[in-house]
Amino acid sequence: MQRRSFSIQIALLLGSIVGCNGGNNLASVEGIVTLDGQPLPNANVIFEGQGPQGDSASAYTDANGHFQLKDTIQTVGAKPGQYLVRITAQAVDEYSKPPAIPPKYNRNSQILVTVTNGSNTFNYELKSDPRYKSVEQ
Repeated sequence: MQRRSFSIQIALLLGSIVGCNGGNNLASVEGIVTLDGQPLPNANVIFEGQGPQGDSASAYTDANGHFQLKDTIQTVGAKPGQYLVRITAQAVDEYSKPPAIPPKYNRNSQILVTVTNGSNTFNYELKSDPRYKSVEQ
């Protein structure tokens, strides 16, 4: 009887561990970022959670401007909910300057999206602004 009780305790412990880590309910979130119609490589796409827990997720775009979000523990996906999106630019290499992204896409962003269960695709077509020639993010 004691052996059976121990087996049940182990099963419950394993179930709670899987429930905490494996049951993270993350949704797939990906998309493409362009600047003036061209893919924007090496941009940082940040989803800041607007819920009480303030969950966030982020990703860098590849050479084609494609991103796939990861949550704060680097698991692919984001929790369902509402997010404020900020996009910042990074230099592609040590010899280049990052493109100037207007503040309306980063520090002054008002881009709100809702991530739902399943697969989510969000594409961002950014437009440069001649008033922002330097990188101010």
